[in-house]
Amino acid sequence: MTTQRVPTLSEPEIDLLLEFIARDHLMIETLEVRHRDGLDFHEVSVANLKSALLAAFDAGRRADRRKAARRSGNFGPMTPAVRPALSPSILM
Repeated sequence: MTTQRVPTLSEPEIDLLLEFIARDHLMIETLEVRHRDGLDFHEVSVANLKSALLAAFDAGRRADRRKAARRSGNFGPMTPAVRPALSPSILM
């Protein structure tokens, strides 16, 4: 039995996804280090932090489902809220 390698997200694609989560859930405009405390440290509510963590967890779960679907030849459904935020390269 041959194991098929499933492409994973590239580092720039992961960065794009993390930036989206940071902006959408934590109201943090960038994850770039800017070397200023006022720009690099943020107060975040527990509710927003939980929302961001759940979004990251959900993204990982969807990626795992896509890997399984590729093995079976079925790409499966995608969450409508995430579809417009991701570029086509992330979806494949």
